[in-house]
Amino acid sequence: NPGLSDNMLMLAEILGDNGYRTLGFNTNPNLSTNANFHQGFDEYSQFLPYLKKVRADRTHRLHGNYPPAPVVVRGVLNRLQRGFEQPVFLWIHLMEPHSPYLPPQRFARRFDRTDTGFTDLEINESLYHLLYTQQGSLRAARRFPSPDARGLDRDAFVDHLLGLYEGEIRFLDDQLHVLFEGLRERNLWNNTLVVVTADHGEEFLDHDLVAHH
Repeated sequence: NPGLSDNMLMLAEILGDNGYRTLGFNTNPNLSTNANFHQGFDEYSQFLPYLKKVRADRTHRLHGNYPPAPVVVRGVLNRLQRGFEQPVFLWIHLMEPHSPYLPPQRFARRFDRTDTGFTDLEINESLYHLLYTQQGSLRAARRFPSPDARGLDRDAFVDHLLGLYEGEIRFLDDQLHVLFEGLRERNLWNNTLVVVTADHGEEFLDHDLVAHH
């Protein structure tokens, strides 16, 4: 994938040409500087030092896949605290909710769900077995036990996943509150246009597939 073409005129470029300071905060490797998604941004943070440290210390391959929302929100607010001398276009890509669905514990148990007898991490392992299998990455799929190998009932498996997914949504809502309150504290809220959108939904075996399609 060669990434984003230089021929495309991006919103950050248009605003930059019209006097805006353009700040990007990215957590998605598909939108990295290697894919040229930073074009038009004066500053483009990818939290690489954080990821390097977390991945060096992690105990499981499903941990540390991307910077969590609190790390990103803290980085954004710290940058805004330093101030700026012109209008600002601020783009933030948060990965929650996204597989693996591993919200903090206080959100992971917020919603009712079937007790499968397995941990949240084990349920995500079986999710990734299905995800890699449907991608044709059988070698990667064999790293994790399938739901069948664990004797997981399909409905219970999906219900457990949905509880975690909803927990991630609630976790993200909480972090957006922190961000918006931070804008208010810095006297930026009343002069800020906020647009919240998503790049895809998720599938939970609705059509015998998982993740986003």
